[in-house]
Amino acid sequence: FDLVFHYSQAADGEKTLKYAYPAGKRAMESYANEEAIRYFSITAGMLERDGVVDLVRVPLWLKCQRRIGELYLVTGRNDDAIGLFNRILPHLGSSTARAAAYRQISHAYFKKGDFANSERYGADGLALLGERLPLSTGQVILGILREFAVHLAIKAFPGLFMFRGGKGAGESDLLVIQFYHSISWNYALSSLLKFVRSTLRMLNISERRIGVSRELAISTLGLGM
Repeated sequence: FDLVFHYSQAADGEKTLKYAYPAGKRAMESYANEEAIRYFSITAGMLERDGVVDLVRVPLWLKCQRRIGELYLVTGRNDDAIGLFNRILPHLGSSTARAAAYRQISHAYFKKGDFANSERYGADGLALLGERLPLSTGQVILGILREFAVHLAIKAFPGLFMFRGGKGAGESDLLVIQFYHSISWNYALSSLLKFVRSTLRMLNISERRIGVSRELAISTLGLGM
């Protein structure tokens, strides 16, 4: 921390850049959230020139922005988190990275008590991962019946349908479970039918694509509720 202060006071941009990001990570690990935000902001600001980031420096700039956004959520600055993740969306190249940003926005709206926007951004993010979130009552009921049938098939024929190891779960599958876990809290407070469908879907994905894992435990707990 002292090195960052020293080099920033000396206007040594390269040295400040070298030490500011690691200082932010250490502050974050120590739960010094405001200090972490400050160091990540220093790093992000130094990577920009007149509001533009060089292509070579974009990955580190995005890391800083995501860290800041996560810390905004932890510290209750939900509107700031929503604004930040919306600003970086155009700079995210992969559908998985964009979906992760949508999940953070969805979660921020949930924390604000804005369930409609939480669901809307959740649906948009899941769509990027190939998941369709039913919204109308008819679609939700059909979804419950479909997922319940899949669940029965898994229990009846585990050898055919359950994940048996081998290749590990994909990043997108893990992110889908994170989405459903977040959105289930929304539905627990706003729609029982949607809650049942989302928890069944989460459990089926965990059993078929991920196997024994933290995600399966979370999914099973959700169904038990």
